[in-house]
Amino acid sequence: MLDSKGSASHGCESCHGPGSAHVAGGGDITKIFIFKDHSTKEINSRCLSCHEGGTQHMNAINSEHSKNDVSCVSCHSPHGSPNARLLKVSNINNLCLQCHSPSMNFTAPGVPSFHNMANQYQACTVCHTQIHGSNADIDFFK
Repeated sequence: MLDSKGSASHGCESCHGPGSAHVAGGGDITKIFIFKDHSTKEINSRCLSCHEGGTQHMNAINSEHSKNDVSCVSCHSPHGSPNARLLKVSNINNLCLQCHSPSMNFTAPGVPSFHNMANQYQACTVCHTQIHGSNADIDFFK
């Protein structure tokens, strides 16, 4: 199911490329861009061809996630999502905890060494706003 505010208004070819050979080939998926078959760099490049503008994604290609082989579709699902940001899960903390440990020990001055993950309303993004490589204040609970 496509999100009516985003992907659906653009169609399959916006992300997967020209589909005439795909259709002519009886649905041959080798004829279109299949995200799971491509590198993080190729995936992010494809996503950023439309989403690179604005403060949220202005430096996504240089983000820590991108540098660590985490693609846009590792967290976002353009085919439908339980929230407006097209995240794969409804709670941002649950998404972050799929890769990040809640017991990370930070020793930098002024940075707490304990993360209170029991507080579901204290989103990781309250402090960690640079997930897309920007300084934008991103509210994932909207």
